[in-house]
Amino acid sequence: MAHDPISPERGTHSPSSLPRVAAWRPADGRGILAGAAVVAAVVAGAGTGCRGKVADAEPAPRTWIEVRNCEAIGGYERPDDDPDWPEYVRAASGICEVGGRLVFVQDDVSAVVIREPDGSQWALRIESQGGALVYDDERGNRLAKPDLEGCLTLGDEVVVLGSGTTPDRTNWYVINPEARSVRTVDALPLYQDLSEQLGLFSTELNIEGAVAWSGLIWLLQRGNGETTHIVSQRNAMIGFDPQEFRSWIASGVTAPVQSRMEWLRFGRVSGTRLTPTDVASVADGHVLLSLVAESTSSPLEDGELRGLRFALGRPGSDMELMLARDETGRVVLEKFEGLYFSMDRQVVLAVTDPDDPAVPARICELLLPE
Repeated sequence: MAHDPISPERGTHSPSSLPRVAAWRPADGRGILAGAAVVAAVVAGAGTGCRGKVADAEPAPRTWIEVRNCEAIGGYERPDDDPDWPEYVRAASGICEVGGRLVFVQDDVSAVVIREPDGSQWALRIESQGGALVYDDERGNRLAKPDLEGCLTLGDEVVVLGSGTTPDRTNWYVINPEARSVRTVDALPLYQDLSEQLGLFSTELNIEGAVAWSGLIWLLQRGNGETTHIVSQRNAMIGFDPQEFRSWIASGVTAPVQSRMEWLRFGRVSGTRLTPTDVASVADGHVLLSLVAESTSSPLEDGELRGLRFALGRPGSDMELMLARDETGRVVLEKFEGLYFSMDRQVVLAVTDPDDPAVPARICELLLPE
């Protein structure tokens, strides 16, 4: 692990639920905020109890999460003889569990890797929109990757989500590990609706995770868009009726309509905004979010990792920010991209994306504060 020195941090964190923003979509595909007064409300939190300057302050974590029992996610059984198969899981971006099996999602490989209860692993290939198995700069196809960024367990299936940042990233894949089957759901209509509701360019939508929480199914928007477009910098959780959501996953006919939205604000570390990379439902009606301060202004590009935090609580009210440290007490600086609370194991599992195809992803346990 890399470790960042901790300097004194100032300010407080108080994410608030902001009013929904009316938007319209002109011919160029961009959602435009309806009026300067609405923009001002979003920035300042007018009338919502939101402190407009909170995003400029560094958060002051009071507690710690312990990162322990980390291991590289190594080799697996391949379903075919394609020489492009990586030797290990790389760029892990999501983790789910179904039937005692763990499902590892990768953002630049058109496959999920399944770990059986006995520890053996095998891969299930996905027919991505870009057509390739592996995507990276060396192959010259990185921007065409499916950008699989999260997953959600629904019954005996796992739904794997494309981020929606480009047309090649709008498919979802329904995985049934028992049947070793994959089914594709076209999420483009849903993503177009979300872009309009959030007032975003299509390339600024960046869905990083999903979670069942508080009676709804939520998608997590990571607001790491252009610095010149303020709405693209807003993080959000968008809630859907679970029956509508499940019906759409089963039929692919009518995309669900959002029923609730929570805007999320987390402050800065070393001058860089904290943005969420995944969310998991944990004990006591809380959710846990992994947050990174990554020096990028585009969902299409990675950047220098300047900080790692976790947020615990209920979106729409105060959430507690926490630093991460390993078993020796050293501060952890690693890009955690996937979270899952395992009921079977009674522990939060997390996976990493090293942003380096030569380095395997890792799976770790997270010990929450008591």
